[in-house]
Amino acid sequence: MRRAEDADLVAIAAIGDEHERQGWPLQRLREGVASGLLRVVVEDGSFAIGQAVAGEAHILDVRVRPDRRRQGLGRRLVEALVLACDAELALLEVRQDNHAAIGLYTALGFEVVGRREAYYADGVDALLMSRGQSR
Repeated sequence: MRRAEDADLVAIAAIGDEHERQGWPLQRLREGVASGLLRVVVEDGSFAIGQAVAGEAHILDVRVRPDRRRQGLGRRLVEALVLACDAELALLEVRQDNHAAIGLYTALGFEVVGRREAYYADGVDALLMSRGQSR
């Protein structure tokens, strides 16, 4: 597990999302990492992106290669990201129909604390999940 380098950012920006997004804009990734707010951890072609905001970890995206799923990599990425954010409270939004991700986050101690109706471009709701306490 390591922090992302420029070559990683290029690869991350190229990864598309099957739902509503075509991936992260490279310039946004570079600016976020340079600003010190955006944290990116990578391992074996998979990644987690988040922001450290006021002592909280805001998990923005977690992507695990299909051939590496259900092997503990997602768990390691999320934990490393929260650690990189130096946060006791972690927050995220997840599609309500993404049962695999919800299972992962629940196993990591996250709880559903709210819902954003029709949050995604295709009208699917987002579940708000959190773990821990703010400082």
